[in-house]
This record gives sequence, structure tokens and C-alpha cells, in this order.
Amino acid sequence: MMLFNNLRPYFFALAFLLLAISFYNAYKTVRKTKGDCPRCVSVGKNKNKARVYVWLVALIVTAMFFINYYLRFLFG
Repeated sequence: MMLFNNLRPYFFALAFLLLAISFYNAYKTVRKTKGDCPRCVSVGKNKNKARVYVWLVALIVTAMFFINYYLRFLFG
């Protein structure tokens, strides 16, 4: 248990770094190519779904980050 307490800041740093990458991928603009492209994919609904999931995960990670402080505040 002590090992995970010592590694906790690194886990949260990794989680926030991965969240930043996820937000970048969810909100970056997609260049549209001209002509018929067999590998082109429509990104309308998939992009919106990805944005919702990224925000949900961001809320969960933020809650997990602050839960230790909430518990200390509530229960002393």
C-alpha cells in the first residue's frame, strides 16, 4: 500500500498527460481531402461521442485526484 502512495503523484501526472492528449485528439480539426478517398471517414458523430467520453473521464480523474482532500476535510 505504501508503494502506491509514493507513486500516486506520478500516476496522476500520467493521467493528466493522457487526458491532455485525448482532449487534443477530440478537438483537433480534421482536414478534408478532395476527391474520393477510400480511407476517409466521416467524423461527425464519432467526434462528438469522443468529446463526451473525454469530458466524462476528465471528471472522474479530477474527482479521484481530489477525493483524498475531500475525505480529510469531511472526517478530519
